[in-house]
Order: sequence, then C-alpha cells, then structure tokens
Amino acid sequence: MKVSIFLTILSFLIISCNQNIRQKAPTVTDIKIDTTKTNKIMNSVNRQITCDNNLDSDFTSQILCKIENLERLKSNYVLIKQGVILVNDSKIYKGIKKLKKITEKSKIKDKIDNLYYLSEMIFEIQFCFLKGTTDMGGKTYPRARIEEVIFKSENCASQFIQNLNESLENNNSLKDLFDKSPNSIFRENNRVYYISSGGFYMMEIYKNLESAIKNKACVQHGL
Repeated sequence: MKVSIFLTILSFLIISCNQNIRQKAPTVTDIKIDTTKTNKIMNSVNRQITCDNNLDSDFTSQILCKIENLERLKSNYVLIKQGVILVNDSKIYKGIKKLKKITEKSKIKDKIDNLYYLSEMIFEIQFCFLKGTTDMGGKTYPRARIEEVIFKSENCASQFIQNLNESLENNNSLKDLFDKSPNSIFRENNRVYYISSGGFYMMEIYKNLESAIKNKACVQHGL
C-alpha cells in the first residue's frame, strides 16, 4: 500500500516538473534580438564595393606587346628590366599607402579603403623599366616605369580607376604625395596601366609614351 502511494506521488511530481519546464521554455516572440550590431555589420557590408570574379577574363600580360615599338619614338626607349611583382612592391600601391596614412579622417577614406579591398582582386602585376637613349641635354635621358595591373574582371579594374581618380581629383598635394613625377593611368579591359616618368624634366614628353602604349593594339587571348 505504501509503495503504491509513493509511486503515485512520484508520478505527480514528475508531471508537474515537465509542465514547469514547458512553461519556462522561451517562444520565438519571447526572444529579444539586439539588431544594433547586426545593422552596423550590414551597413558596413553595403558600403563596401564588390566586383565580380570573371573566369572568362584574359589574364595574359600584354606589357611586352605594349612597349614593342617604343624605340620608334624620338626618345628611343629600350627595355632595361621586366618581371612580375607583388602588390606591396608595386609603385602604384606604394603611392596608395602614402595616401592612406594621411586620409584616415578625411572624406576620401572610403575611397582609399576601396582601393585596398580591390587589391585582393588582382590576378597579377607586371612591370618594366624603360630608358631612352636620346640625350635630353647634360647627359639626361628619359626613363619610365610601367606597371600593368591585371584584375580578375573588367568591373574590378573600372572601379579601381574610378576610386583612385576620385581620391586625387582637385587636390594637387595628394597628387604629389601619390607620385611627384609626371604620371598617367588608364584602363584597357581588365588591365590598368600606370606610367610613372623619370621626373619633372619629362613633363613635356611623358604623354607621348602614354599615347604610344594606348595606341598599340595587342591580341586578346582566351576570349
């Protein structure tokens, strides 16, 4: 008899405990979600630019093709050195690093951050160093460094040019910080070409180098 009473009481207690557990279990409407951090993350993502990774792009370097006929120019440029370099060793990103140091609190900070983000979308950077054989006077010869930045898509290359130009526009001090020498930058498909001349003494002739490279047609591969 006592055993029967004990089992009845024990069963009642177990049922009561299960009911309490079910009552205390939070429902979806009971859970309060703090969306502050979530919104901040989403806003950050929305502000960051993105570009596609196009596997159909032509990743073949054309830099040797581009400089093929430069000896025909008055300065008679010849190739001194050529090769592949890392992003951190490129002259163009060394200039961007200089901009980043002084623009942390400026209006163009987002533009510089975008340029850093786009560095992850670079397939390869080729460079060449050219030197003219025509004396400009006082044993001074024209020279130039050309970098070919090959991006993973045309969209990435386009956004790189846009963000760099918008960072430097109407600000001569930033332009000098980026590169004191007369220079030019332009895009062809998924490639960005950066031409940095030997110095101010080339102010009147560096555009000839740019025109010759732009006008040199090269065969597109893999298209």
